[in-house]
Amino acid sequence: MMTLPILIASLLLSLPALAQEANHAVSLTNPMIADISRNTVEIRSDFNGTQLLVFGVRNVPGDLVIVVRGPTALVTLRRKERIAGMWMHVDQRKYDKLPLFYAIASTKPLSRIAPPSTLQSLGLGESRIILTANSVPDDIFDKALDHTLSTKNWWQAPFTKITYFGETLFKAKLEMPDTLPSGDYTAEVYLFNRGKLLGFQTIPLITYKTGFDARIYKMAQKNGLLYGILAISMALFGGGLAHRLFRR
Repeated sequence: MMTLPILIASLLLSLPALAQEANHAVSLTNPMIADISRNTVEIRSDFNGTQLLVFGVRNVPGDLVIVVRGPTALVTLRRKERIAGMWMHVDQRKYDKLPLFYAIASTKPLSRIAPPSTLQSLGLGESRIILTANSVPDDIFDKALDHTLSTKNWWQAPFTKITYFGETLFKAKLEMPDTLPSGDYTAEVYLFNRGKLLGFQTIPLITYKTGFDARIYKMAQKNGLLYGILAISMALFGGGLAHRLFRR
């Protein structure tokens, strides 16, 4: 865990860079400045998950909301029923541009921080991003979606408690699972006061697969026929070798 002196030093060192980057689009006069401990995550075959530290300073009083989300995808959820002794798909529901990973933490319950319309427009809260992905509510499917992604630790609400150091410095630590989807993420930090949004910052985060497994995956995606031929050839070779080794 990063100690307070290290946290302060890291924050101070990061301020000039933050001020120069357009993505951060902040200055020292802003009500809040935030950053993350890393901007990339490499997913190798021995990847066991990682931690992401979100930290910063607020220059005015207010309530914080931290969100880490991404990548988005079209998700289809299907419901099965047993018919004539066989399990069959009887219904389905689609969610468009749904963030596969979504972690949120706040200093107060969201309902006490901002009005519902503001929370909905910013996509703060699982029920609100579900409603954005499919505007027709369905209690059964929506709960099943939340449960499925929460079980995988892809959705975490809250992912931790936001910790303050004094009146201004803050941090929050996010545990990212070993099944983390690869793609583009954003870490977002919001500062509210009496229901009004005072400050907002978004920081890019990229996760990507690397190593031998990643090369096989890319080859399978780009050239499925070649991948299939190689897979069958290796299976035949392995079967033949086993037959020679263990035959009597």
